[in-house]
Amino acid sequence: MYIAPNSQIRLLQGIPLEPDYINTLYFANATAQYNYFSVKAKWILTAQSYQRVNKGVCRVNYKAEDLYDCNYLMFQNTSFGNKWFYAFITSVDYVNNVTSDVHYEIDVMQTWAFEMSLTRCFVEREHSVTDEIGDNIVPEPVETGELVFNHFNVMDKCDVLLGTYGVIVLVSDVEDASTIGTLLDGIFSGAKAFLFGMDLNQVGINTLRTFLASYIQKPDAIIGIYMVPLACLDTLPDDQHQGDTIAYNDSAKHRDNFDVMGIDKNSRVDGHVVRNMKLLTYPYNFCHVNNVNGRELNLRYEFFQDENGNRTCKPQFHMYGNITMPVTVVLRPKGYKGAVTHEQDDLDMVTSESIDLTNFPMCSWGVDSWMAWVAQNSVPETISAFSNATGMGLTVGGGALLAGASLSTAGVGALVAGAIGLASTVLSNTYKASIKADVCKGSLNNGNINFSSKYHTFVEGRLSVCREMAEIIDDFFDRFGYATNRVKIPNTHSRPQWNYVKTIGSNVNGNIPADDKQKIDANFNKGITFWKHPDNVDNYSLSNAPT
Repeated sequence: MYIAPNSQIRLLQGIPLEPDYINTLYFANATAQYNYFSVKAKWILTAQSYQRVNKGVCRVNYKAEDLYDCNYLMFQNTSFGNKWFYAFITSVDYVNNVTSDVHYEIDVMQTWAFEMSLTRCFVEREHSVTDEIGDNIVPEPVETGELVFNHFNVMDKCDVLLGTYGVIVLVSDVEDASTIGTLLDGIFSGAKAFLFGMDLNQVGINTLRTFLASYIQKPDAIIGIYMVPLACLDTLPDDQHQGDTIAYNDSAKHRDNFDVMGIDKNSRVDGHVVRNMKLLTYPYNFCHVNNVNGRELNLRYEFFQDENGNRTCKPQFHMYGNITMPVTVVLRPKGYKGAVTHEQDDLDMVTSESIDLTNFPMCSWGVDSWMAWVAQNSVPETISAFSNATGMGLTVGGGALLAGASLSTAGVGALVAGAIGLASTVLSNTYKASIKADVCKGSLNNGNINFSSKYHTFVEGRLSVCREMAEIIDDFFDRFGYATNRVKIPNTHSRPQWNYVKTIGSNVNGNIPADDKQKIDANFNKGITFWKHPDNVDNYSLSNAPT
């Protein structure tokens, strides 16, 4: 049966597609697809013979020079249906002065765009549907390089709580049953604790000196003196309450709501304006806390939440401090990694991730050996001398009388000699005490350069990749999206400009020839970018943030 040749061929120019399938175009429907390609036609041929899809060549009545600027074609075998086939022009051969052979290869992505349906497969990379900070945290195959600080400060409130100190004096001095012991930090202690403030003025120091002097007769009653920060105390004493007793303390001091600077979508990375929010997550950007003594704690902004479980990207902490030795101040993140307050549970901190501050100084104090000896021995020495002198006098006097001797000649001489000997003994003991070296009690091996420099505290900062690495990583995310590594239906049009997709084991469905289906699956497995606006193909400078 004869069928009149009525196939249509349109030779197109300026189509931003190539047979390597690095890029393809996304259209919402076949009409939009046809409208775009048809207006790109340089030559329109009608009443053509049937075009065999797999033959890959058509002969047209145009000289080769008129076709060299055409890179794409579309054809329709009207007698057999209304489907349009789209193809890359791969070469143009000269036949004669008015005839050329146009070689082409079917564009399987455009030809079967509306016959194929994507199924669930392993998606290795793609542009995500959402891009809030923390939405996408799958590890990436990119280097971070050396990290830099975006800011670095003493942590909020720590300049006061860890920069203001008191002195605790522990005394073992049982005056009555009520002073035998009490709870300090929830631990029973047999010593009494006295608190002096050191940062108000000289009053605290003078009061402490007077307090220590009151124990000159029993210096061993003082068993310890050490520094303690305000973070571990309810308050420091004022001038009228220096040396007050810490009578009862059933737990370590707890303080809440320590905030540090958070991040948002406008945050920069070492000055770089971020386009892909994954760059604001770990390991490219994170919160860093250290104790200025070698210990550090790195926390992820994207894991901080409020009491309702909503992501805040704003770190908060609990602080705990004890007054018993060894004095320690601990920071624990609040509302981190899902640790939020619920009705049945008020534990909103992560105890496994914390950082502490230790090495608060033990103090030393001097004991004047001479004054202590005088206080302890002046009365006993006097009593001893008097007793010895009296005894000697009785002995000598009684002996003389029994012998019938005159007390005026024998007794007086003996008494004088005895008195001189006792005086010599007392003076000898006194001299030995006066030249005895003074004693320094407490710790002489507890210096702390950070404490002395007023830098014994917590500092926090935001660590990130440097600007150069941030630009490289952001460009990479622009081009290739994020690592996904999930079994799902690929995203081909979730972003306003382009979507990159790379799969493993793609398996599209649809009424598609088997060889073309294999090519389509191979394109997805290799990685392909879908562009919504043909004029913008390869223009990665455009904003492609989710809308």
